[in-house]
Amino acid sequence: MEIKEHFLTNNNCYTTNEWITPTKIMLHSTACPGAPAKNFLSSWNKAFPKGQGKCVHAFVDPGIVYQTLPWTMRAWGCAGTGNNVAIQFEVCEPKSYADEEYFNKIKQTVIELVAYLCEKFNINVSNVTSHCEGYREYGAAFASNHSDLDHWWKAYFNYTMDDFRKELYEHMTTQEKFRQLGIKRFHDCGFKGAGVKIYSRENNSTKHGAMVEDVIRQIVPEADIKLKQNYQNGTDADIYTTSYFNVGDSYPQNKELSAKLFESGVFLCCAVGNYGEDKQTGLSKQECWTSVGACDIVNGKPQRMYYSSVTEDLDFMSLTNIKTALGNFDGTSCAAPVFASMCALVQQFFMVKGGRKLTNNELLRFIKDNCVDMLEDGHDERTGYGIFILPDPEDIKISNYLEEEDHMDEKYGYTVYNDFDAIPVWGQEAVEKAIKYGILKGTNPDGDVKKNLGLKDTELKMLVWLDRMKLFDNLPHPDKEDTDWTIDGEIGKDFTIGG
Repeated sequence: MEIKEHFLTNNNCYTTNEWITPTKIMLHSTACPGAPAKNFLSSWNKAFPKGQGKCVHAFVDPGIVYQTLPWTMRAWGCAGTGNNVAIQFEVCEPKSYADEEYFNKIKQTVIELVAYLCEKFNINVSNVTSHCEGYREYGAAFASNHSDLDHWWKAYFNYTMDDFRKELYEHMTTQEKFRQLGIKRFHDCGFKGAGVKIYSRENNSTKHGAMVEDVIRQIVPEADIKLKQNYQNGTDADIYTTSYFNVGDSYPQNKELSAKLFESGVFLCCAVGNYGEDKQTGLSKQECWTSVGACDIVNGKPQRMYYSSVTEDLDFMSLTNIKTALGNFDGTSCAAPVFASMCALVQQFFMVKGGRKLTNNELLRFIKDNCVDMLEDGHDERTGYGIFILPDPEDIKISNYLEEEDHMDEKYGYTVYNDFDAIPVWGQEAVEKAIKYGILKGTNPDGDVKKNLGLKDTELKMLVWLDRMKLFDNLPHPDKEDTDWTIDGEIGKDFTIGG
């Protein structure tokens, strides 16, 4: 949801300049099928003749909210005392009221807006109503007799305000869980998964797979997300997650494939299973897979769900019962993609702030360092090492984790970048140009020029300097023979470029 400010400064309501302390939220519907929000932004931004005053706080299109009044300015929306206490907005309508796709999209936007307003002004979900319900429940003095939103939501989808409030509560509960897991802190700092590849075995053509996808997209909306990825197709992923349940010891048949993925740097995450003390998923028995159990918040604290499999192979816990477009998603099938997506946020953070993503062992150490025990200290078979909580990004000490693949020269103390993905974001464009023009070339036996670069940090800074001086722009086309450059030598220690 995006909120765009577009105050109707010429409207009588705005110029009257009356203010309220909002305690309710009232939904309206425009009664203009097919008319988008922008139509009203122009037609309502004027002084109406006496007796025709009307103005609301916002107009809502799918994905976008146009705020037309300050939230605490008194609106002229329901022709009653509801104007004295309610934030009010108009929901824009589709060309056809039977358009289910539009209904689902606009409903989700309205849920996100109302959740934002409830949190901002400490308004209880029970105080969210519609124009129609306001009249019916509080009387004509509170609101005039209108049918919105029943003429559309109820008439065509049998969707009532009780249904809306239930979904709103579930959404707000999920957002609170994301806050407690530290996800919101990462989002607020700009980390939403960009530059990280997260793959899932699930097929979104099924309800189960679609809910897995929904959970992942809520947490890492900017990541490269691929579904229906079999294990052999996951070799270029950063994070691979599966909630697929199979209790056989031999699944997948080729255990060496899982080990190969892990050794190549793919972090493997699976659901431990919903079998209590009886059994567990087959993948969770394999050492290279990180297995995740399910817990929920009870009385303000994480508590293991009774069904979450009990086993010495359990590694970590994460929250379940997450609101998705298809309803609440529960079980370890939900906890696993929540956990995996949090790991993707961590990888983006280290890529941006530390110059490269963590190795699997480094990532596991980071997770353990940021786990909260749920039962006894350390590892136990019911809750593993505890629940993984993302710390405040500003409190992360990067040097504690970037160790294993940073090859330091004992005399000069420089870092060597072997793979392109390990290069800091600020230097990648310059390195790509250097590879393009033959200035730099990896020595990977498979012919991948972005592997085994052996690029010193001092050399990286030199390339960035050359690029910023626009010297690359004057080079001959890389197909010509006179572009056989090489990197050799160092720059003094006082030379600094980059993040």
